[in-house]
Amino acid sequence: MNTVMAFHCVPWEVDESIERFWSALRIHLKRSGKELLLITTTSIKDPELPYVKIPYLLMDFNHEKLVDCFLSESHPMVQILQDWYNVSREQSILMHSNVNAYIFRLIDTINPSVVISWQSAHPLSRMVREVCVKYDIQWWVAERGWIKSTLMLDICENNILSEVNRSLVINRSIERYEPSEIILRELDDRFNGEYSAARYSNASENLEFSSGKSLREKLNLSNQTPIWALFTHGEPHIHALSSVLKNAHNSDSEKMQQKFVLLAECLQRVGAVIIVREHPFNKTNGRSLVLDGLSNVYSHSGDLDELIAEADVGLFTLSTLQFDWAMKSKPFGVLCKSFLSGTSLAPQYDNYDSPESFVDDCLNNVRWLERNKQIKKRIAYFYEFQLLDLENSAFDESAEYLCNLIINICGHEL
Repeated sequence: MNTVMAFHCVPWEVDESIERFWSALRIHLKRSGKELLLITTTSIKDPELPYVKIPYLLMDFNHEKLVDCFLSESHPMVQILQDWYNVSREQSILMHSNVNAYIFRLIDTINPSVVISWQSAHPLSRMVREVCVKYDIQWWVAERGWIKSTLMLDICENNILSEVNRSLVINRSIERYEPSEIILRELDDRFNGEYSAARYSNASENLEFSSGKSLREKLNLSNQTPIWALFTHGEPHIHALSSVLKNAHNSDSEKMQQKFVLLAECLQRVGAVIIVREHPFNKTNGRSLVLDGLSNVYSHSGDLDELIAEADVGLFTLSTLQFDWAMKSKPFGVLCKSFLSGTSLAPQYDNYDSPESFVDDCLNNVRWLERNKQIKKRIAYFYEFQLLDLENSAFDESAEYLCNLIINICGHEL
């Protein structure tokens, strides 16, 4: 029981700070008699990091079938796998059996005291959690944080069902929280200067958006045309999970498409356009919104920071880019429940009786004075208490903090 097992799924070229964090965590754990073992879907740069390589795609697992009472063909994960990977039910049943067999034998062999899985919505993470509960193993789930260069570590979910929203302690502390001027300045500094909101490579950007012209010039829009920019999250994700998760977020693919069309038509009536910036996963996975037949809607694949700078109003699903947008004090709304939506926070589409009333509230400058204050207060709370900072040298302090948390729960080796 001297091993901490962590799942690693972020390539070095996408975000090197994640692996650097694991390397620092291993050093701190070793001082307390524990070892870190990465279970990774991607290559590892640090030669000192012990790891086990696993397939990126769950259908590539090939393991003998594990006979267990809860691995029935009616298990809810079978349907999730079918929806996530767009495979037949027979393929999903085999996939579920193979992956579970691997997880059981991995955990049985390693006998970890702690397991940190990656991205709670992913089927692999959900299956890992199920096995950990069965063995009474302490479990956390990690994901790239809502603020760039941070790590989110949760005991529940990396979504609206996070401990941030499910914990009485956290909810009451947020209500009483007032950010210091130092924290607010740190956040302002973090989101200014040479900061870029991009979290993925820009290598595939469309050259038509790199001509040196303004966004309106590139799209032949007048200077008076209001620009609304929609930023989506990556799927498969919430839309491929159970109805419970979809309902918790007020989001599934069909409803999202309907909301988008109604909103586009509403904005067309007032002479505004929507520029859609899909998450890079969506085109690859065939999960993008359908834009056909909407004359005031444009697809965007150019410079992300330019779009954020030049658009007037933001629209978001679950994209963490809403944090970058919010720190610029610009109005925005969300098409599903998010960490920054609510009565005193960003307007949420489902809380209005029409697209027009939603649009009107997004544009209510008087209300945005208070909304901005409350949104930034919430972001400051996340930054100060919920997220682990990975920027520059902060990752080592964050790794030490997590190490101490693990040792406090699991103890030193006797």
